[in-house]
Amino acid sequence: MPAEASAAFSAEQAAAQQSWASTSTWRCDMRTRTIAAAVILATTAGNAMAAEKGGYLGASYGRASFDHDDFDGSDDGYKIVAGGYAGIIGGEVGYVNFGNLGGDSDGPDADAWTLAVTAGIPLGEIARIYGKVGYAFAEVDGQSVTEEIDDDKDNLFYGAGLTFPIAQNFALKAEYERYEIGHGDLDMASAGVEFRF
Repeated sequence: MPAEASAAFSAEQAAAQQSWASTSTWRCDMRTRTIAAAVILATTAGNAMAAEKGGYLGASYGRASFDHDDFDGSDDGYKIVAGGYAGIIGGEVGYVNFGNLGGDSDGPDADAWTLAVTAGIPLGEIARIYGKVGYAFAEVDGQSVTEEIDDDKDNLFYGAGLTFPIAQNFALKAEYERYEIGHGDLDMASAGVEFRF
């Protein structure tokens, strides 16, 4: 091979090796940066979630409605809750009075003690959205309903809501829940306040 051709071939090889080395270095650098960014994001999210924790006491007033076969009734009700959360997961206990669902002394009245697991995330600094699922230890009194279901029922309930902070330790809340009592559904929409600590 002539000296000129050999020198040109060697130069091409050197250029190719340099290009490959540069591409490999760029890929490694990008991979390292991507991994570093993912670690930083995960750490930041984890710290933010870990930082958001606390407890609360709440009281709400709303409208309860009961649908059971041939009976439909509704009345005003209220509830009192206590709970807490760390990150997105929390827990809550409460007492709910659904009122007199028949609207008069002949209709059924119901109340329940509740125990639930909650999960929520902040929507920036303006609100927090959450869901809940748990067990309701309910008691229903009234001949219109208790002829078909037991007086005391332990049943699943679930719901969702929003809280809106209005001060350092206070928030407004709106919530919708469904309680499965016997073969009927007892729904409650409510609004109230929370004291946070």
